[in-house]
Amino acid sequence: MGPDSYFSVVELAGIDDIPSTIGVTHAGTGAGKSAKGTMQHIAFRVPDPDGLIAMRDRIRSHGIPAIGPIGHGFCRSIYFAGPEGLTLEVSCQVAELDPAHWVDPKMLEECGISGEEAQAMLNPPPCNAASPVAQPAFDPAVPNLAYPPAALQHILATPDEVITQQGSYNEPPVPA
Repeated sequence: MGPDSYFSVVELAGIDDIPSTIGVTHAGTGAGKSAKGTMQHIAFRVPDPDGLIAMRDRIRSHGIPAIGPIGHGFCRSIYFAGPEGLTLEVSCQVAELDPAHWVDPKMLEECGISGEEAQAMLNPPPCNAASPVAQPAFDPAVPNLAYPPAALQHILATPDEVITQQGSYNEPPVPA
């Protein structure tokens, strides 16, 4: 990862008390399905195949098994488990990605995504909105964070400057 990237794994107290079922609440592998609202896996980019091997070896040097590299045509990847059991992927691009060959129409159909929706995802219109863009009003029909509805509506009505001021912390948890 370059100087313009940050990667943080945060493990919260009490998570071991939450029931978890592999294949239901989370995938457990980069190829498995997971429940809606959970993360199947997340991938991070390294610049090239040498960087991929260096990252694999760094992970392994800490006693963590890392599988790969595995070729996917346009990229190569390694896979390993994070401290919370989430599958993590590190990959590097090795060829240009041609959506005509890598976006499976059968999978789109299975997911209920029309050809028009897929094209819109592949070629999104540029964002020409002048910054700052106003916070949209609460709409239960769109994806929302999982706060109680009244709390979320209050948060969405709060000016960005207030959210930034009240929600930010600049001191590390361990004093210098």
